[in-house]
Amino acid sequence: MRRILTLCAFVTVFSALALAETWTGKLVDATCADQQQQSATSCNPTSATTMFAIVAGGKTYKLDDAGNTKAMDALKGRADRAADPNAPAAGGQISAKVTGTKQGDNTLKVDSIEVQ
Repeated sequence: MRRILTLCAFVTVFSALALAETWTGKLVDATCADQQQQSATSCNPTSATTMFAIVAGGKTYKLDDAGNTKAMDALKGRADRAADPNAPAAGGQISAKVTGTKQGDNTLKVDSIEVQ
């Protein structure tokens, strides 16, 4: 019985990972993107940003709460901001690779995020 439950747990985990997708694009401030619907790409995140979105393939996807936390941590850990985490990104733009699943039309449930 224990082996069957263990096998079912592994199958469930790997099935969930198989459904994950990847989006690569520009990380933006989601609040700003909501206000400037047409030009979300001009909404660079700052150290005060708490809600993030990614612009990928011409569409803006908001990150879930866990994704917002992961994005904040990733931004603070970037190499070019290690000396001063409050400094703006070089060039203002931040590229990111988000892995997760889509919820609805424009929200991503984030499994992982890499900020480049």
